[in-house]
Amino acid sequence: MTYRDPSPISPEKPDYDKSKVNPKVANYTKQVREKQYGGDTREAMARTAEISSITSRQAKEKSEEAYEITQNLLDVSFDTAAINQNFEQRLDDKISNLQPEWTQFKDDTNEQLVQNQKEITNLGGETINLSNYNRLMRTPILMSAPEGFVFPFDLKIYDRGNGTFGLSHEILDIFPFEASLKTYYVDPVGGNDSNDGTSWESAWQTLGRANNESDCDVLEVRTGVYGHVSEGFRRPKNTNMKIISDGGKSIFFYGYDATYRTWTNEGGGCFSTSANIANMQYVADANNRNMNTPKMPVRLGKSDSISDCIATANTFFYDSSRNRLYIHTFDGRQPDRAVMITPGTGNPLFIRDQDISGDISYYFENWIFEGGANVTSNESSKRIFIGFKNCEFSYSETSNGLNVRGNVFSYCDSCLAEYNYQDGFNYHDDDYLGGIAVEVDCVGRFNGLERDTNIDNGSTVHDGISIIRVNGIYHENQGRNVHDIEDTMSWNVGCTSFNSVPHDEENAGDFVAWHNTKMWLYKCNAETIKTRDDAIIRQRLSFYDNAEGNIQEYSAQ
Repeated sequence: MTYRDPSPISPEKPDYDKSKVNPKVANYTKQVREKQYGGDTREAMARTAEISSITSRQAKEKSEEAYEITQNLLDVSFDTAAINQNFEQRLDDKISNLQPEWTQFKDDTNEQLVQNQKEITNLGGETINLSNYNRLMRTPILMSAPEGFVFPFDLKIYDRGNGTFGLSHEILDIFPFEASLKTYYVDPVGGNDSNDGTSWESAWQTLGRANNESDCDVLEVRTGVYGHVSEGFRRPKNTNMKIISDGGKSIFFYGYDATYRTWTNEGGGCFSTSANIANMQYVADANNRNMNTPKMPVRLGKSDSISDCIATANTFFYDSSRNRLYIHTFDGRQPDRAVMITPGTGNPLFIRDQDISGDISYYFENWIFEGGANVTSNESSKRIFIGFKNCEFSYSETSNGLNVRGNVFSYCDSCLAEYNYQDGFNYHDDDYLGGIAVEVDCVGRFNGLERDTNIDNGSTVHDGISIIRVNGIYHENQGRNVHDIEDTMSWNVGCTSFNSVPHDEENAGDFVAWHNTKMWLYKCNAETIKTRDDAIIRQRLSFYDNAEGNIQEYSAQ
């Protein structure tokens, strides 16, 4: 009988560095330890032996090569000069052998850099915004506009190859702002309108103070709550201007904040002030945020009497017989800048041609327009360039979130329009003055939910306007989510539209075109797309469940 040693392997742990084991050998020794079946184990052991043999042979060959080199060095009798000459000659020979490869690599690299620069410069000779270009995850593919789509500015769309798309130019790349701009500052808490406004330390207190300075090109403001009455800024001055909320979104609403009034303590956390308000709408508190829409201030409930308001937190009461307003905040504090009083209906931002002398540019960044925004020019000689970045349009009481009319170039980047009485984004041009619009990474949702007309949209263009929508999301509007009508053109790229919620199916739809409208859909997603009258929807690589009307497929340019 063959003897079998029952004692454990010794030493118990390996007495060598396992990290230095040949990777191929380590692979098969691992399988020897772990495989369940004997055949697999024997095969792993055999391969381990074979690889060890190969490794040993290679080591022997390297050793012999090293011996030969050493012997050659010894043959020169340790002559230092000869050794150096021998080494240098071998190095020169190696460099000479590699030189053609390095030269070719250099030439290829330079050629690729030249080609990249050509790609970065578009066909019109304008440099593509490099921040857009460089942030792409892979080489972008330039997309040609579909045949028949007309847009007066040379905006190009890039397919990033990751399911999203980008534009060649951002707002500030194309709007006519001066190269040299002077900046002023507004701090609603620490500022004073008697300051010079040239730094945060000497900031103004109100937005309206900027209208007195002819050289105010950029207005940076502290994050806060601003009312158009108390700020005196519903209509910005008649010069190009950027208004940027620093560090976070500010609220701009139709009305005034509570510091605009003198308050009397009525006890129980209720305060009152004299206020002659013919059409009292609502009171909201920015320090108390809605759980369903956390960005939006909670509106106070309307009490039936003074006593009810005193007894009930988060309410207000307007006594029209005495022209007195009572407010009881949720935490019983005296009304402050966070308390917004809306004495009527309207848009806090109202830019119009009557207040300008010619073409003009405005740019807003990081603003919530509670009550919406209105931009109108009915004169061919006065084009308004209006740009919104990272802005919101909400709770317009009687109209649309963003309401654009006439000779206006509107560009919205990363904007949201929600909870408005009518449409989210709405564009009209009654006199066909050449209005155009761009929406990039925008969302239009939950609009028109308080009325039963079934015609309220997330985004809509009328009257010959051309629009480009990129990466847009439109859903749950009381009507068609995206509805283009009356001789318009729209190029929709990478957009998603779903769950239209009118009260009847006739007014439902996600991408809808009427009355001689031409709509293009590229890589869009929807539940229902449809046309009426002589409108056409041309789609390519888009996904939808239902199609009605004149739906065609178009080819890539």
